[in-house]
Amino acid sequence: MSLGRSTTVYQQIVSAVIRSGELLLLVQRQGADDSAPSWVLPGGLVEGNESLLDAFRREVREKTGLIVDVPERLVYVAHVDNRDEDAHSASELPARQDLATFFVFEVTKFRGELSPADPDHFILDAAFLTRSKAIERLRELPSRVLREPIVEALNGDAPLGSVWLYQRRSGSDEFIGRIPAISHRVNNVQKQDPRQLRERGLLLLGCLVAALLVLGIVLVGIIAAAHPHLF
Repeated sequence: MSLGRSTTVYQQIVSAVIRSGELLLLVQRQGADDSAPSWVLPGGLVEGNESLLDAFRREVREKTGLIVDVPERLVYVAHVDNRDEDAHSASELPARQDLATFFVFEVTKFRGELSPADPDHFILDAAFLTRSKAIERLRELPSRVLREPIVEALNGDAPLGSVWLYQRRSGSDEFIGRIPAISHRVNNVQKQDPRQLRERGLLLLGCLVAALLVLGIVLVGIIAAAHPHLF
């Protein structure tokens, strides 16, 4: 008999691609369940009734010490269905039976000095790295959800604003598809086993609708914060 939760929890995670000229900011993080530290984008969970914008500002400040106002553009969205009874929770990912959407924004304008003040004390260091060194560090991430979209974006292999879809199966992240930004056709979804086409098609449609709905709300909030006179 399963003793797990009977309800699905939906989580939102915000992360920042912070650029200073040709350099990219990463933080070295080691969570309570991590055997070793990893270099990741600064970010974390949206808490309580926070808006994505408020959570973005707070997470950047806590993880780096820097102050940011409004994100300048969307790098990507990644949605993961983690409802896998055989999966094990990792500190960077939603817990078993959770759904999560990652929103990653780019920032080039910020104030302050690097001085992480993570209340959980998971951040060990923060540093601006060259693009090649940052990609090298990010390639070492064990989680495909955390690794693949950002590496593809930094390499220019995926359009900015793309929506990435994953499902957790048997403890690993299975790629479902990628929907390019500014496209009315789902023409870049990679087909895998034909026997699972119908199942994945329905999952893709559901995830896409949810991701686009949340993305629309986020963009309206960002525009309202930047240009309150328009509302």
